[in-house]
Amino acid sequence: MHCSGIDPENIDIAHPVERKASSASDGDQQRSRNGVTEPVVLVHFHSRVLRDSVIQKRKILKGSKYAVSKDLSALNVQAINRLNRNDQVRRLL
Repeated sequence: MHCSGIDPENIDIAHPVERKASSASDGDQQRSRNGVTEPVVLVHFHSRVLRDSVIQKRKILKGSKYAVSKDLSALNVQAINRLNRNDQVRRLL
């Protein structure tokens, strides 16, 4: 996939990750329509500014077979979800 504005020199490292099979209740597991696990590639950028720019523009990929997300630990995901469900936090936004 070609990404305009991102040169190979901007990427520190990129590598494919094999995802282990999980139960159907695992919300983190990405599957295609036929149930086959989609490939996942982790990318570490040299620049945090570029990384944040890519994450902000991920809506462009909506409807395509590609997606961009932050790699968060399970504990961080739980914390973010807890904050998203908190009424006091919603009022601040």
